[in-house]
Amino acid sequence: MVLAPLMRTAAIRRRLRLLRRGRASEVDPWRGWLQAGIACPLLDETHACSVHPARALVCREHLVTSDPELCRDPFGTGVELLPLPIRLGEALALACARLRRQAVERIPIDVVPSWVRLHRGLQARRWPRDMVRSVFTGALSEVGRNDTSPG
Repeated sequence: MVLAPLMRTAAIRRRLRLLRRGRASEVDPWRGWLQAGIACPLLDETHACSVHPARALVCREHLVTSDPELCRDPFGTGVELLPLPIRLGEALALACARLRRQAVERIPIDVVPSWVRLHRGLQARRWPRDMVRSVFTGALSEVGRNDTSPG
């Protein structure tokens, strides 16, 4: 089922309002899409990824090896993921949060363009190279220790 454009726009606006209010944790990027009948908000009308060459790291790390039909309910059983030794996206999110001295913020992919416009000032932020290296190395180590996911 494909969500009508007006309904999709309304859903994105609702999610964006929660993000603006600092309530990102209330915006579940997967369940919201699935409940609305959207496998991924970036699929085109042929169900192909419309941003594949520039897709997000979380998409690059989601390596499904089972039948794609099972992805209609990724929280059910049967979806098989290729195991990865570490979740790089998680480490990057943790390092970014530590550099910004705030909690990890997960931005649903369908509102990323709006989130970027709201946070243009972050593009100008700079940290010393050694600090970034140290924080990222620590985040990689922590994510590696805590990763109990199957894939």
